[in-house]
Amino acid sequence: MKTLTYAGGVLVLEDEAADAVLRYSMALADRGRMATVTLADEASAEVPAVVVLTLGLGVPLMVRGGAAESVLDSAPVLHERLKELERPRASVVATDADPRPLWGELDDVL
Repeated sequence: MKTLTYAGGVLVLEDEAADAVLRYSMALADRGRMATVTLADEASAEVPAVVVLTLGLGVPLMVRGGAAESVLDSAPVLHERLKELERPRASVVATDADPRPLWGELDDVL
């Protein structure tokens, strides 16, 4: 178990989940993005606490409220999101197509 500190307190998570949250947050920040994850606090066994953390660039980790257990983010879900962020971006490819016919049609309309 690891303790994740955020602006509103602390959250106890399984090791794999805590590592995934940190890696996902760093990947988001690196790309200038932010997102939320919904996690259960492992320290509150009697009354399950569900926390929504905001992650990413310029946003401190914080608690926004609770949610149903059915929408909890798991370590595999966060790993999948991380893969999506790390996937190579599409590149721009040169083409031999002549764009002038399109512009000629626009000139007729304007």
